[in-house]
Amino acid sequence: IRDRDVTRVQTCALPIWDPALLAVLEHTAPWAERLLIDVSVLSDRLAELEVPRADVVLSTLPWSRFSRDQQRLFLGQIIKVMAPDAVFATLAYRPTRLIGRSRAFRAAMRSSFGEVLVTSTLWANVPPARMYVCRRPQAETEPPTD
Repeated sequence: IRDRDVTRVQTCALPIWDPALLAVLEHTAPWAERLLIDVSVLSDRLAELEVPRADVVLSTLPWSRFSRDQQRLFLGQIIKVMAPDAVFATLAYRPTRLIGRSRAFRAAMRSSFGEVLVTSTLWANVPPARMYVCRRPQAETEPPTD
């Protein structure tokens, strides 16, 4: 992302699960602004930073660990910061695919975006994962409750 030929790229890293990851990111991605925040306040925090919209949102959040309500809250925050033509990409770990919360998250993505593409399994990832690439955020759509 950083190496693309664009006039201005602002990258924010949000390592909410492991504060130690902040130090790793400082070393490996010094060009990224590192924010230790909860995704549930993402839109407010980006507004404070005067970042009006995101063109790309990449996530490695462990979605199967969140309740359906948390998934809806987090997806809502992500959609709120996305530009209309933005892309949301996230990993979902293959071993968790049959867990109810994983199925709920896939349903939430399908109802929250006009397009959801799924890659083949990335076997080199540990654990193996699939990438979900979502386009056309549906700001008014509520993911289904189970």
